[in-house]
Amino acid sequence: MPRFGRSTRLSWHGLSTIESRSIYAPYRRTKKTHSLPRSVVSVPEAGRPAAFLDRDGTIIVERQYLSDPAGVELERGAAQALAGLAQAGYALVVITNQAGIARGLYGPQDFEAVQARLVEVLAEKGVRLDGVYHCPHHPDFGGLCDCRKPGVGLYLQAADDLGLDVRRSLYIGDRLHDVQPSRVLGGTGILVRTGYGAGEESGLRRGCLAVDDLAELLARLPEIHANREPVTDPLPLAIDSKPHGA
Repeated sequence: MPRFGRSTRLSWHGLSTIESRSIYAPYRRTKKTHSLPRSVVSVPEAGRPAAFLDRDGTIIVERQYLSDPAGVELERGAAQALAGLAQAGYALVVITNQAGIARGLYGPQDFEAVQARLVEVLAEKGVRLDGVYHCPHHPDFGGLCDCRKPGVGLYLQAADDLGLDVRRSLYIGDRLHDVQPSRVLGGTGILVRTGYGAGEESGLRRGCLAVDDLAELLARLPEIHANREPVTDPLPLAIDSKPHGA
């Protein structure tokens, strides 16, 4: 993974101011491959923007390798923030690394049970997700794939499935690999300080926003739109092989 320069605790850093499953689309199994060369990434530019959201540590409280639906607990203000993003015209799409499957810590059925509980909890708050995509792989347990974040495979599949404009989208999560796809696809990377986010903030690059949580993100949505800038220096994305990472 490329090393990022340290930055001060500014909100806008550097600025002066696969297997996958969509829960509302058919299950699709794709061949596991090596990461796509950046030169062959085709970036969709149609449809509505998405809020691409990490799950654990972003929407729900981080519980390492969560496999029990009883452990699903929304982060403070998460449901209201998701509702606000949807009202602002964003498709709500979860993109999540689930390396616990590759590690044998839990099975696909456990992931589905946890996800079903999250859908239920959000529905009680009037929130509906447009899609959920997960990578069950880890490079140390089965080799490389093109769906593990920060790879862009799942984002491109979601864009194709749901008709999304990735260049106007938000890339939200508590890990650097959640926001890095914005450097290739366009849009805005937003790190939340929930979960692991506070410890990863020093690695943010120019144009990425850091917020305390999803509630603050929603409050600052006008600022996010105003500060959106085109991608001029997309970076190659390395496979994340941290032994403790999800």
